[in-house]
Amino acid sequence: MRTPRPAAAVLTVATLLALGTLQACGGDDGSDRSDQEQKAIDSLTARMKRESEAEFTQQISGCFAEHLVDDVGLEQLVKDQLLTEDYEASSGAGAKGVSAKTAEAYGDATVACIDWEEFGELLKKDKATTLTDAQIDAAVTCLDNIGDQTIHDSTRDQALRQQTAATQTFTTEFTKCFAQEK
Repeated sequence: MRTPRPAAAVLTVATLLALGTLQACGGDDGSDRSDQEQKAIDSLTARMKRESEAEFTQQISGCFAEHLVDDVGLEQLVKDQLLTEDYEASSGAGAKGVSAKTAEAYGDATVACIDWEEFGELLKKDKATTLTDAQIDAAVTCLDNIGDQTIHDSTRDQALRQQTAATQTFTTEFTKCFAQEK
């Protein structure tokens, strides 16, 4: 069975998060951020939004960018080639992926920012979906059961350009969540 369009959108999000719904992002209102940090957040958010038109990506991109800047810092994001020296989003990390610190932050941000219940509600509104509300609800329950650690580790390992048991488990489990008979 082909992956439904909304499921493909989430796979795209995972890929963006690893290269690259919204829950609270730690309660930080950003008031203690420097102008450079805010510029980096705004630029990373805009880049993620440009890379995917999925509403899900549109909603989580700001949360994800905030986590990266707050948890990793500008210097490391520049070293990882995710930001230019002027703190603008670059075309992405090199072939080796990002540093271990940044990869860990990718995993943390993914777990903190993705709310599967909200994803399900967005999916129900998507006119292109071929899934019924009941199938979406079942998929959301399934996604919740994957577990934060597997999601974290899979995202981290993808950011490091590593194919590991965690990435294989996440891909298999995610696909199962949407491989329902109609």
